[in-house]
Amino acid sequence: MELLRDICSYLLGERAGKVFGLTFDDGYLNNLTHALPVLRRHDFSSTCYAVSQQLGKTNEWDSALLTAGATRFTIDAAQLRFVDSMGLGALIYLRRMARQGKGDVLIASAGRELLEILDISGLGQMFEVLPDVAAAAARFSLPEAQ
Repeated sequence: MELLRDICSYLLGERAGKVFGLTFDDGYLNNLTHALPVLRRHDFSSTCYAVSQQLGKTNEWDSALLTAGATRFTIDAAQLRFVDSMGLGALIYLRRMARQGKGDVLIASAGRELLEILDISGLGQMFEVLPDVAAAAARFSLPEAQ
């Protein structure tokens, strides 16, 4: 079931009964790790929204990091289930911002799907992919990463 499709039938008067819509207005990992198991346990559906004006851009927190001078970022892709052109665009944007500050973006724990997309898109040569976050932290601690 898809929430918006299901709720529309009630809003249009095609179905009767008590109904409510549950949405999550961000794409944070906790929606997957905390909310989804509860929703499944109660046989609920929901919709997760992303702010369209922010796609491919940074949010306030990322902007604050960049403004504060952060230049080294590790993307932990262990829980990543899907990436599209907008996600790739966000990676490219973050890398460009990091590189302006003489930093970089490392990808940790990339699954087969992400590795294939990076390879097909030609971005595999742009991003260093490491087996896990610890390896990325170690990589950033090397003298040439300073």
